[in-house]
Amino acid sequence: MRDRGYRTGAFSGNYFFVTRRQGFARGFIHFEDYFTTLADMAVRTVYGRDLQRWLIRRFTEDNLPARKIAADITNASLRWLDHDSRRPFFLFLNYFDAHAPYLPPQPYRGRFSRLKNPGGAINEFRRYPKLTPERFQGEIDAYDGGIAYIDDMIGRLLAGLQQRQLSRNTMIVFLSDHGEHFGERGFLMHCNSLYAAVLHVPLIVHWPGRIPPGARIAQPVSIAGIPTTVLDLLGDSKQKLFPGPSLARLWTNAEEARHWPEPFAELTQMRYPLMERYPLYYGWLKSLIGPRYYFIRHQKLGDEIYDRTTDSTQSKNLIDTMAGQQAQAQYDALLRRLEVDARPEHADAMAKK
Repeated sequence: MRDRGYRTGAFSGNYFFVTRRQGFARGFIHFEDYFTTLADMAVRTVYGRDLQRWLIRRFTEDNLPARKIAADITNASLRWLDHDSRRPFFLFLNYFDAHAPYLPPQPYRGRFSRLKNPGGAINEFRRYPKLTPERFQGEIDAYDGGIAYIDDMIGRLLAGLQQRQLSRNTMIVFLSDHGEHFGERGFLMHCNSLYAAVLHVPLIVHWPGRIPPGARIAQPVSIAGIPTTVLDLLGDSKQKLFPGPSLARLWTNAEEARHWPEPFAELTQMRYPLMERYPLYYGWLKSLIGPRYYFIRHQKLGDEIYDRTTDSTQSKNLIDTMAGQQAQAQYDALLRRLEVDARPEHADAMAKK
């Protein structure tokens, strides 16, 4: 987008991963990923990060130090737009307010709860907390409050685009990077499974006059296809540089869904001290998601098959049924093909072709 003459700006609330030091600033003319407060500067040192983890684990249920909230990201983005409203722009916003610990600002924090200050107990730096049913529900309520807060701040962003007369000619792609576990199978948060609770996320593509309004696509897709989709909609021939077909093909030709590649996801084994309760601690995970079946393979614990059409909570593993074994054979073959395609020698051969 920068090479096409677009102003490129990014505003990140995730100062753990979506940062300049992790390589995400490449291509952005303007990249904001942190505050320059004393607390923020302190936790960006080696000893500061270690001290932060120790304090959070032992003493506090408070928010993450120097956490950038959605209002700051939205306001900074609109100010950046005002610097030069004549050139086309590419804007990336990363909101972090629905991430643990669930502590959105009031009144959102208590909007859905009978507790005055719900949330804050579930934290990736701590072991699995022992919570009463009321406190556990408070965590869910605070998470919902964080989603409502982000929703309102996105509304403010869209209103800002409209006020600047930019909304009619702006493509908007809205998505999440993952969902959350809230007690399913005894799991919390994310990065510990490949179940639908963490992989099934919202994805909305909006462009007035260019994309049919109200269309809903039932076919499972991967968010990895977004770069190809954006460039396709812009008529850019470089779309083939990115993985996956353009999602636009699904709303322009319904027959495309019949041959669509199943979304693939994987997690490497994580033998971290806080992960012992999760299967990921004992081996890697891979998954494929088709129109009907949801397939998960664990390195040591075997395969799981769920029917997406009748079992949205993934409570009945069909692996020992005839239908499940047929689906397992199909997905086993697909996984083998994916592994062959991922080998370096195969990639080199394809490049030479």
